Amino acid sequence: PSSLDELGLLPTIGWFCRKFDRLHSDIAVAEEISLQEDDVPAPLKIVIYRIIESAFANIARYENTDRIELALQLEDGAITLAIDDTSRDSRYAATTARDSNSNPQVSFAEARERTTLSGGSFTIARGAAGGVALRASWAV
Repeated sequence: PSSLDELGLLPTIGWFCRKFDRLHSDIAVAEEISLQEDDVPAPLKIVIYRIIESAFANIARYENTDRIELALQLEDGAITLAIDDTSRDSRYAATTARDSNSNPQVSFAEARERTTLSGGSFTIARGAAGGVALRASWAV
């Protein structure tokens, strides 16, 4: 979106999360952003935004959750993006665990590709309760 150039990554993430919340009112979004706009190199801003956008869309489409946690931080010389859909409500976790036959590597292949093509590392795992945990990081 043009707001990346006009406002920056952090306000654009906030806008996206509010928009997502309006479209998916049954899924709460928790943001924890502990870095500054200047901490993120300009070419990486669109990559991070697109990873968030595609991951949220896939979670809404393929996962059964009532909560997405988004964390973006700078630690030990690396920018780390974490997206978790593990529900704190046992009704969702039990259903997700039963339906966790889908391969998250396939569902979130776009996020992996964007991360690796931009020089980062990517991991994805399915938790014991069935939710997915995505991690992308880039050395800066």
